[in-house]
Amino acid sequence: MNSQIAKNRDLKKTWMGMPSRSTILVILVLVFLVVVIEVTLSRFSIASLSEAKKETQEIISGDTEKKASELSLVMNDMKNAGTVAASFLSQKDDDIFDRYYLDIVADNNFNTYAVALVNTEGKGICSLNEDDIDISGSDYFSASTKTYFSFTNDDLLDSKTALTCVIPIFKDDEPFAYLIQYIDIKILENYIPIEGGNRDNSVLIINSQGDRVYSTGRPWIIVGSNLYDTLSELTIEDMQIDKIRANVENRQKQKFVASNGKNNCLLVTVPAGETDWTLVDMVDIDSYVNGMILSKSSGDTALAKRLAFFTILAVGIFAAIFIRYRYNDAKTSKDLENKADSDLLTGLNNKITTERKIDECLTNENDTHHMMLLFDIDNFKKINDTMGHAFGDLVLKTLGEQLSQEFRKTDILGRLGGDEFVILLRDIKTEDVIKMEADKILNFFKSFKVGDYVKYSATASIGVAMYPDDGKNFEELYKAADNALYEAKKQGKNRLIYYNKDMADNIEKRDKEAKDHPGLR
Repeated sequence: MNSQIAKNRDLKKTWMGMPSRSTILVILVLVFLVVVIEVTLSRFSIASLSEAKKETQEIISGDTEKKASELSLVMNDMKNAGTVAASFLSQKDDDIFDRYYLDIVADNNFNTYAVALVNTEGKGICSLNEDDIDISGSDYFSASTKTYFSFTNDDLLDSKTALTCVIPIFKDDEPFAYLIQYIDIKILENYIPIEGGNRDNSVLIINSQGDRVYSTGRPWIIVGSNLYDTLSELTIEDMQIDKIRANVENRQKQKFVASNGKNNCLLVTVPAGETDWTLVDMVDIDSYVNGMILSKSSGDTALAKRLAFFTILAVGIFAAIFIRYRYNDAKTSKDLENKADSDLLTGLNNKITTERKIDECLTNENDTHHMMLLFDIDNFKKINDTMGHAFGDLVLKTLGEQLSQEFRKTDILGRLGGDEFVILLRDIKTEDVIKMEADKILNFFKSFKVGDYVKYSATASIGVAMYPDDGKNFEELYKAADNALYEAKKQGKNRLIYYNKDMADNIEKRDKEAKDHPGLR
């Protein structure tokens, strides 16, 4: 009897959260192992000088690649946004040098400090200046047929340094105007951090001839107008200047150490963007390595603090694992499933999440106008039947990835199921913006292709509904857009149709036709 009472008491303690003796023993053993490992690592963490330099070069090379990638993303965003705006302006029959059009372009270029529209002689208007401008004598403007980038500190920008993107606007295959975007260099440096830790470094951007385009940071090497001229006066380890020049021209990343006899500087070069630019990271490697060794050679006080921290962390981790495993594993798994907002195939919002986000948006922003695009892939069943379901999945996956890059982060993109997708474009201010966004989705599908070797062009039928004119919640907007989508398919597919009130009278007829002819959708 007493034995059974003791068992019941132990069982009650277990379910009340009291760990068993074996559990406590396991935790103590694991804590002990963590402490032993930490002491061992502390004794052997200081590598030789050559190993430390090798590790440093890998770290800095990775940092430089990230900087070049961020710069490329910024430049691509500028080019993509500007190309869409230039295409929109090229379709206008009236004078585009009107502040009405300038304001539309400026509103849709969120990261830019300023935008300008000029003719082929460099005369036009700018969002920073009420007066007409003339940049014909500037260092960054030339009448080109291609998009190009440069840096400038023009008086037009109150002498602020800016990254500029100049995009030609064509009519009859000839440029008749130019859209110019300016990004404040201080904003750009938020994407490309210059200083960190114990590093004394600077960042250069050079062209394929080695000419300096831009520089910032704390320079260890004072570079003149050309990097190769500067390197010719230094000692370079295991690398010739001709080889460095060839790697830059061939857009190959590289790293090498240059010395002035007293200090050593690591230079890492990585190509940046769809230009001939190369980003060059220059770091005083001696200072960096000494800082690394110093940080690893902390005294007994620092070691004691680290041991205490890891001991407490280990106890906390294993206590949390014990509690979660014993009492919350099932509930946690269910919560994780409920939090899965993404569609696994496309990476977009899934159906439930899409409906929720759109309804929240319409509830919280009921005084603005929004645009819903509802579309599905034309003849998608035929794609699955003829090319296989794996290829059909590839079409959907590729579509989701490319749509995510095409629209703003504030827009809501989702897959409702099968090959049906929806996009809510938020804060649509004017009829011209509606037209521009419609052109953008149509142009997207004109160039949309899938496949590595054999490129397959997939088209879509698109229905458009406007908030609040066509609906005041997700369900109403969806029904309106769905009616427009049906009309697009009825008219031959591969087109975009706006919803109008007359379509509502055809709902019953459509449902009857869909029931009689299931293959219509």
